[in-house]
Amino acid sequence: MAAALGPVRTPTAPRGLVAAGEAVIGVSVGTVLRPGALAGLSEVWPAVVAVILGTIALSVAAGIGLARRSRLDRATAVLGLIPGGAPGAIAVSRAERPTPAWSRSCSSAASS
Repeated sequence: MAAALGPVRTPTAPRGLVAAGEAVIGVSVGTVLRPGALAGLSEVWPAVVAVILGTIALSVAAGIGLARRSRLDRATAVLGLIPGGAPGAIAVSRAERPTPAWSRSCSSAASS
């Protein structure tokens, strides 16, 4: 309870550790994917492309709707709802926005 009500702390990880984690996930996914699975997709590729484009379109529409109804900017909302877009949303939000004053005050209170 005290931790939940205490100052907000954003966890961080070294860039090298994040890159290593992404590499491990990529290799893990790559080892599961077999050439035979891709051969099977060649027969139904129009449907696969339609589903992918539909998913992206619905995600973008939902993100725009979320941005209109919340305090999120459009890029963060859209990237947060596109499958695999959350890391992009984090990068955009860090690059475009300075640290809010309340966050700086929480950090300085926690360090004192």
